[in-house]
Amino acid sequence: MAKLVQCIGHLNYELIRHAATEQIKLVVNHIFYLAYLVFPVHYQFKPTKTAKTSCLDTFNMLGLRYLVGARLLLVCNSLVCGDP
Repeated sequence: MAKLVQCIGHLNYELIRHAATEQIKLVVNHIFYLAYLVFPVHYQFKPTKTAKTSCLDTFNMLGLRYLVGARLLLVCNSLVCGDP
């Protein structure tokens, strides 16, 4: 993650905050998809909504990747967020 932070401000990179459940159309070469729901309370009390959101997010990012031919880095593990 520290390496990714170093890219912020570089002319060839742009950080975009976007709800991954909504489709987005961009012209990009690389996609770093780091979205992950970090609150255990949410997926304990709303497991179906959490699973649906995670699947839809991934589906949209894969669709964007396919549409523009970009390389995709998908990080979908709670370990990204640290020790709960």
